[in-house]
Amino acid sequence: MKRLILTSPTGLTFDQLTPEQQAGISSVFAQYILPMPGTISYGTETYTITIPDTDVLETFTGLSILDAVTSDNFTVESITTLGLPFTVMGMWQWLGNANEGFIRSSALDPSFINYLPEDSVLHIPNNWAGWPEVIL
Repeated sequence: MKRLILTSPTGLTFDQLTPEQQAGISSVFAQYILPMPGTISYGTETYTITIPDTDVLETFTGLSILDAVTSDNFTVESITTLGLPFTVMGMWQWLGNANEGFIRSSALDPSFINYLPEDSVLHIPNNWAGWPEVIL
């Protein structure tokens, strides 16, 4: 299984994505939480979508952290292919055995600290049950 730390437009929810995007996420995300507990929204980037099956435009400002555990078949390219507004900030793979540890696929982007409350030390504030501690 893989663990991902991603950015997502603040306020965007699963049901606001297209059916194809929802199906794509469901095919690889085992669990996810948005926003990640212990993090804050950051930035002034905007992202606008048309809500599926409506003509309603929705604009989101800033980014939040999405914390996800995925199946082993997840690839970063799948996000791009689906046109999802997520950016991978870090990715790790765990083989499911506490003795084997995990494989760092990509290091955590140092800008992650911007998503922590003021005066925080760089750390990952959320953990999934059974998942080993991620060393930064």
